Amino acid sequence: MDIIKSLESLIIDRGVKVILHLNEKDEEKYLKLLNYIPKNQENFQVQIYNQDFQSLFLEKYDSMKSSANFLFFDQNGVKEITNSIFVKILLLNHTDFLLFISSSYFKRFATTPEFQKYFPFDPKEVEAIDYF
Repeated sequence: MDIIKSLESLIIDRGVKVILHLNEKDEEKYLKLLNYIPKNQENFQVQIYNQDFQSLFLEKYDSMKSSANFLFFDQNGVKEITNSIFVKILLLNHTDFLLFISSSYFKRFATTPEFQKYFPFDPKEVEAIDYF
């Protein structure tokens, strides 16, 4: 929110419409998130959801086809990025995405199917690497 607020004059000067979509599936975290978001924003919108990612992504997909998009996925969302979702993201024009994964997650989850599907590292090789 601080970053968006710091860009508010640029948003006004350029006449850009900015909509920040935030989704938190966990009910408790979602309720906490609601408390951090200012209620009345004049120059940009904040929409908060409490849905599973794939349903929300498909619901919003058509609107993303005609806009510039920046998609940020945290490390807990890795399992949600299926091949079909990934292809849909790649087909969006004017779209950048960032998939954040902490290096410690590779160490902790190298053997899980979700990680192996996208990062087929040898788990024994990962285990042998110093944590730091």
